[in-house]
Amino acid sequence: MAEPSLAYVARVQQLAADPATRVEVFGTELAVLRAGGGNRRVAIVAWQAGDDAAMQARLTKLVRAPDPLPVEIVLVGGPATARALLQKAKPWVTTGRRYLYHLPDDGPLWHDRSGPTHPLLVEPAPHVDQASWSALQEKVERSRGELAEEQGELSAFAGRQRAGRPVVTFTVLAMIAAVLGLQFAFGGGQADGALMRLGALSPRLVRAGEVWRLASCTFLHGGVMHALMNAYVIFILGSFLEKIIGPWRFALLYAAAAFGGSLVSFYTLSDAGMSVGASGAGWGCLGAHCVLAFRGRGLLPTAMIPGAKRAAVINLGLNVVVSFQPRVDWGAHFGGGLVGAALLYFVVHRGLPHLGEGDAAVDRRPPYIAPLAVLMGALLVGGLLTGILRGRAWELGDPPTFAPESLPALGVLLDVPRGLGPADPELVEKNVGEVAFGDIRADPALVAVVRFEGGPSGAEQVAAAQAQIREELGQQPKDGATVVDPPVVAEIAGKPAVRARYRYQNGIERQVFFIFATPGTMHRLEVYSQPGFPAWSGVADRVAASMRFAP
Repeated sequence: MAEPSLAYVARVQQLAADPATRVEVFGTELAVLRAGGGNRRVAIVAWQAGDDAAMQARLTKLVRAPDPLPVEIVLVGGPATARALLQKAKPWVTTGRRYLYHLPDDGPLWHDRSGPTHPLLVEPAPHVDQASWSALQEKVERSRGELAEEQGELSAFAGRQRAGRPVVTFTVLAMIAAVLGLQFAFGGGQADGALMRLGALSPRLVRAGEVWRLASCTFLHGGVMHALMNAYVIFILGSFLEKIIGPWRFALLYAAAAFGGSLVSFYTLSDAGMSVGASGAGWGCLGAHCVLAFRGRGLLPTAMIPGAKRAAVINLGLNVVVSFQPRVDWGAHFGGGLVGAALLYFVVHRGLPHLGEGDAAVDRRPPYIAPLAVLMGALLVGGLLTGILRGRAWELGDPPTFAPESLPALGVLLDVPRGLGPADPELVEKNVGEVAFGDIRADPALVAVVRFEGGPSGAEQVAAAQAQIREELGQQPKDGATVVDPPVVAEIAGKPAVRARYRYQNGIERQVFFIFATPGTMHRLEVYSQPGFPAWSGVADRVAASMRFAP
C-alpha cells in the first residue's frame, strides 16, 4: 500500500485510534471505518487532482451505497470548489442518513448538516510518522479478516433466510383471516354476541367449564383494524423468527405464547370483561425477538446485532405504551411476551446451528420439540373448533323464533326468543331483571322482567304515575346512554304504559316498558339488543305485545 497524503493519513489515524474501530482501505485512497461501536460508519476519501470524473464516480458509489447506519463521508484535500462533487453525489432520496464533510487544503471545515460536527474532524491532526502509518496498516489487515468473517456470517444468514419457508406463520395468518370472515358472516365482524359465541375469553365462562376459550380467543379480533395490526406484527416478526429457528420450534413458541397470554388475561380480567386477539402470540414473537437481539450470537450476524437491539428496544417501548391504552388487554400482552422470551432463552434455541458452523451445520433439534409443537398446536386449533361448534354462532343471523314462558311469581306470561343462553347472575343481582333471559355479551338480545308492588290502583293514579315516569325517563341517563326515542305514554298489551329507547356507546340498545297491568302493581320490561343482527330488530315490541298478566 503506497503512502498517500499526510493529511489523509492523519485523519484516518485519528478516527481509527479507538480499538473498537475497524478499518478497510481500498487501494490507497478510500478508507471505510466502523466507528462508535457500530453505531455509524465514517468514510475518508482523499482528493485526487486532475480526474474529476473518477473522483465523482468514487464519491457517488460511496454516498449511494445501501447502508442502514448513518454514514459520514469526509473528503480530505483539494480546493474549496471540490465540495461540489460531494453535493452532486448525494441524491434526493437515500437508503440511510448521509452526512458530507470537506477538509480543504486551505480553509475551514465545510459540512452539510446542522448541529455539532464530529470532534475529530475539527481538532488539529496529529503528527504522522512511519511507525504510526505501519501500525495503521497492521490494523487494516486485522480489520479485513474481521470484516470477511462478518461477510461470511451475513452470507450464511441470508442463505438461510432465503431457504426458509414460514409455513407456520402463513398458516396462522390464513386462519386469522378465515375466522374474521366467520365473524362478519355471523354478526358483523365485531358484535360482542358473535365474538362470545365463537369463543371470546370470558373469565366467568372459563370458570364455568368453557376452558376452550383460552385457545379460541386467540383467533378472534374486535374488527378489521385489530386483526390487521396483529397480523402485521405476526407477519414481520413471525416470518423472521421462523426462518431462524425453524417451523417446529416456532409452532411451539407461538402456541405456548398464545396460551400464556390467555392465562394471564384470565387472571387479570374482571368477570364482566371480554378479550379477543392474537396479541399474546404476537407479543411472544416480540419477546423472542428481544432475546434474539441481546442473546443471539451465533444465530444473528454480528453486523446485525446493533440494529436488532435498537429495533427490539423501540418495538418493546412502543408496545408497552400501547398496552396500557383503554380497551387493550395488557395481561395478554405481557403474558405472551414473557412466555415467548423464556422459551427462546431456555428451550427453543437448543440444537440450532450457529452461523459460524458453515454449510455443514446440522440442526440438532431436541426430540421433544416436535411432539410438544403438535400437542400445543392441536390444543389451539381444537379450542377454536370447539368454540365454533358449541357456540353455534351461525344461528345468530336467522330470525328468532319465540316460545311462551310462564313466570308465575311475577304473574306474567310472555313470548321469549328461543336459544337465549342463561342470564348472567351478576346482572340479575344488580336488578336488571328479577327474571332474565339471555346474556347480552353472547346473545343478540336480553329480556328482563321485574314486578313492583304498591303501584297506582286508580285511573287518575295511573295517569299521574305515567307522567312522573315519563319525566324521569326523559332526563339524561347517568350510565352514558343517549335517548333514541323519547319516553311516551302508550298502550302495551292493552294496558296503560310508558316506553322509551336508549343507545349506549358500544351500540347496544335498551328499550324499557313500564306497564300498569293490574291495580296496585307495575311491571318493568327491559329488552337489550346487540348491534349487527338485523334479523332480530323488533324483538322488544314482539315480546312486549305478547305479555299477558294474571288478574
